[in-house]
Amino acid sequence: MKKAFAVILMTVACFVGVRSVFSAPKRGSGVYPTVQDALKAGPDFRIQGEYEGAVGGAGGGKIGVQVIALGKGCFQAVFLPGGLPGAGWDEKTKILCDGKLQGGKVVFVPAKGVRKYMAKEPGQFSAVEKFPPEGQKAYTAVLAGGALTGKTDTGKVIKAGKVLRKSPTLGAGPPAGAVVLLAYRPGKAPSLDEWTNARWRTFPQGFMRNQRSGSNQTRRQFEGPWRLHVEFMSPFQPAARGQGRGNSGVFPPGGREVQVLDSFGLEGMANECGGIYKTHRPKVNMCLPPLSWQTYDITYHPAGSAEDGKKGTPAYYQIVHNGVVIHEKMILGGGRKGGLSFQDHGNPVSYRNVWIIKTKAGAEEPKSAKVADRPKPAPAPKSDLDGLTLKETMALARKKAKAGQYDYIMDNMLSRECVNDLIGKYGKDKWRAKFLKDKLESLPYYFGWLKKPLIKKFGGKTILTGGPNCHAEFVKVGNRYLIVDFGQRLTSM
Repeated sequence: MKKAFAVILMTVACFVGVRSVFSAPKRGSGVYPTVQDALKAGPDFRIQGEYEGAVGGAGGGKIGVQVIALGKGCFQAVFLPGGLPGAGWDEKTKILCDGKLQGGKVVFVPAKGVRKYMAKEPGQFSAVEKFPPEGQKAYTAVLAGGALTGKTDTGKVIKAGKVLRKSPTLGAGPPAGAVVLLAYRPGKAPSLDEWTNARWRTFPQGFMRNQRSGSNQTRRQFEGPWRLHVEFMSPFQPAARGQGRGNSGVFPPGGREVQVLDSFGLEGMANECGGIYKTHRPKVNMCLPPLSWQTYDITYHPAGSAEDGKKGTPAYYQIVHNGVVIHEKMILGGGRKGGLSFQDHGNPVSYRNVWIIKTKAGAEEPKSAKVADRPKPAPAPKSDLDGLTLKETMALARKKAKAGQYDYIMDNMLSRECVNDLIGKYGKDKWRAKFLKDKLESLPYYFGWLKKPLIKKFGGKTILTGGPNCHAEFVKVGNRYLIVDFGQRLTSM
């Protein structure tokens, strides 16, 4: 696809009954399975997530911050000296701050008092099992417009920007000889022919999701050694806690449950994301924020036998979460033949791009990705929109529209992040010229079935849509173009 984009970018979930396509919950339900739903629920989803920066200005130490949404404008920030998990953090020191949305910005103060791990009330919530954590200090910060500015207990300045990390194996295609259990082709709903529970819903974005319809298992059984690739996404449930927050599970063929849960920013327990349920904690909690696509890459080696010359060698697993080894040569014992199963725990967890391949006995185990190849941060580009409130940004949008730069503006869901991204990528003056210059024909590969209702409703206008996580379809309408967004990041195209 040619990289031709136009701004302003808005969500299209309000168009022509699209919410029903995604089977979205009603506003206020507290369970948001798509980015579009989460954005419509309020500002909390945009605020939560990962931030990366430095302490003490140029040449200062690196720092990572994970901001956990707790519901109703409340947050807890976990400051991680050295960087984010898997990207420099010392895997020991944490500093916790409580945050509250106040007049368009979040004000963070040191977490104090009696705390309980994952307490329901934000004022009692702790992201660590033992509070205060080792290294707790009196940090303060303010978060606004995707930028976090704060001070350490000694007065050093903290500056961090929001980043969106992706697993280095996200989108990995099946190698030759692999059995594709859930094909991933954007624009086409996957087949459930390999699965026993046809009640799971499939979506044209290329994934399937549980809908309180029971667990799902493959029809085939597999015997090791093998390598398995799974991609999953937990919903945004800010008011939920513990096992009620994005819960599912991956049961490898004949094996034990590898937990799927929204454990972003938490301790990394045996019953949290990446844990072998209730028995083995991951080496590091590599869980990304909710509504991020994540990866498990799991290899299994059966017990050795006299035939292969390794009699007495125990069976073991190796599990890589978002590019980082979290369980290395983990011995579980017992026979390991069976089907792959995904658990339904009542939360709308999504799966895509699932495949398994037979490997050779003694094949080299996957290692943690090099730091440079681990989930990569994508800092928001600078632009004249940085630091503006939503009201100020809309005023700027209307001014530009009046000047003839935009043909149509949707007021309800402006995405400043996406605007910044495109302006940073193409420049303030070049992006529109590029969009108008490129002669794109219709691309039915992406949601062609929506063309007629959209064109019928909006005629020949150029409708500019999008969001911080979107992919686009360009539809030619006369001598203008329509952009329709649904579900993937523009920057990945």
